Amino acid sequence: MNFTYLSMFFILLGIFCAILITIDILLHPQEMKVMNFVWPINALWAGPLCVWAYFTLGKHRKMKMNMPDMNMDSSSMKMDMPDMNMDSSNMKMDMPNMNMDSSSMKMDMPNMNMDSSSMKMDMPDMHMDSSSMKMDMPDMHMDAAKMKTNMHKEKYSSYWQGIIVDTLHCGAGCSLADLIGPWIFLLIPFTLFNHLIFGEWVLDFIIALLIGATFQYAAIAPMRKEKGFKVWIQALKIDFFSLTSWQVGMYGWMAICTFVLFGKLPVTTPEFWFMMQIAMLCGFITAYPMNWYLVKKGIKSGM
Repeated sequence: MNFTYLSMFFILLGIFCAILITIDILLHPQEMKVMNFVWPINALWAGPLCVWAYFTLGKHRKMKMNMPDMNMDSSSMKMDMPDMNMDSSNMKMDMPNMNMDSSSMKMDMPNMNMDSSSMKMDMPDMHMDSSSMKMDMPDMHMDAAKMKTNMHKEKYSSYWQGIIVDTLHCGAGCSLADLIGPWIFLLIPFTLFNHLIFGEWVLDFIIALLIGATFQYAAIAPMRKEKGFKVWIQALKIDFFSLTSWQVGMYGWMAICTFVLFGKLPVTTPEFWFMMQIAMLCGFITAYPMNWYLVKKGIKSGM
């Protein structure tokens, strides 16, 4: 098969897959708004692989938090607390670093029955005070990194699946930058170390950082309930390593194409964009281990 026709086939296949995902997103928007853009952008280079990932992993389940000795969901909370001082008037709970957004709380305690209207206590061995009841639970503290990891695991059946989505989120910024960067460079070319391609890579990397940080900002701002340039800078710091690892794989393949296989391919040719699709796949491969590490250590929040 003619290489030009082969290139055109994979380019059109990517566009078709992006349209297919976009149609489904219009009917069923993602819970995290930025992912509405992430999936179609990645489909441009990943094609059927991205379609599989979207329909398998992109349909996020409700987030659950898996914490030792405590089950939490959006409607109820169950806690086992063996040592308590009880009171007939009010109840205070000291639970450091825990946010509860639940509509009701159910407590499973020895010989105690509670419903929404009254609390019946049948606890012969428990001291009762007429002023207050405090429940101290010092062992319930959980660091932020561990909580993020557990929350990330609960969204997908396997940890590696979540990392795929995290890596694609990073790759969307890189892919968009490498989609528009070559056209900008076509208008304002410059050399670096006497090579046009090095100049183009620097421009693409800067654009990728700007877009990638914006995508990361769109992900973390709703979580932190903060907005502004300071949060954007934090997003840039979070995304820097994963984005850079992606660009390493992408540049590595394009270097092989330029210096070994074809020479400098014109941006206006199908061959260039087909090689760019393969470059994005290489970027995904090099970025995946980095995202695994960053999420595992709690440096980067899972999507």
